[in-house]
Amino acid sequence: MTLDRDQNISSMRFTVIDPSDDNSYTMLDYISCFLCEDKGEDRLTVTSDKVDRKPAQYDRLMTADEFFLKVETLNNQHFFTTSRYAYTHLHSSGEYENTSYDGPYFILEGTELKQLQTSHSLDKDYRNYGSIQVIGSNSSGSYQTSEGTTESIIIR
Repeated sequence: MTLDRDQNISSMRFTVIDPSDDNSYTMLDYISCFLCEDKGEDRLTVTSDKVDRKPAQYDRLMTADEFFLKVETLNNQHFFTTSRYAYTHLHSSGEYENTSYDGPYFILEGTELKQLQTSHSLDKDYRNYGSIQVIGSNSSGSYQTSEGTTESIIIR
């Protein structure tokens, strides 16, 4: 998901997995560009693909409600408004996994957001936690992760 400086959604891309029945799953890919420079891209595209078995990562995925609740919590705490960049890109695999960062990072547990300065391996075990990368960029279409542009958030 990409936000502009005014916190409007510029574009988003995500996949939702719907358990259609006991034996099959529908994977829905959503792609939308609301504020793209090329007006021909200003549309929502939804594609679907039915698979006959559970995707390998399915049991480790957070629900769409969980993910967007975390994004809303960060927004309510004005986490995205402090960027000096024109655009803020949010990136997440959507999986609960073993998450590790060496430098400063944030932890969002419930609605409590706190910043830690050292490697979390010294203070708590964060296996089966999700993560969101918040990346600043002056371009709506591209970004690079680096120490100066990226904030890492462990979520649960």
